[in-house]
Amino acid sequence: MAHRRVRPTPTFDVRVEPDGDRAVRAVVVGDLVAVTADAVFHALTEALTAGKPERIDVHLGEVRLLDTVGIGVLLAARNRATSHGITFRAYGAVGTARQALETAGVFGLLGG
Repeated sequence: MAHRRVRPTPTFDVRVEPDGDRAVRAVVVGDLVAVTADAVFHALTEALTAGKPERIDVHLGEVRLLDTVGIGVLLAARNRATSHGITFRAYGAVGTARQALETAGVFGLLGG
């Protein structure tokens, strides 16, 4: 029987919930990488249009792995939010996720 290598599937979840009257909180859990980026972008852009929030906060404290595609999604969501007058903040990144944001030079731009 031939052996074949199976790529691990990233574990991932994104939860979006109201945070007060005019704010939305999104919690990303697991790997924010190329294969999960579309789901995150969809969830964040949907949150921007639903209920017309004044602020969206994206909690990254449970993100284990963050690649350049994931960083690009956060920047694209931030750009879309600010173009609609909505404050966007991605915060709480630790470990390799924080290191990726710092290395890319966007940690402060996204809100730290």
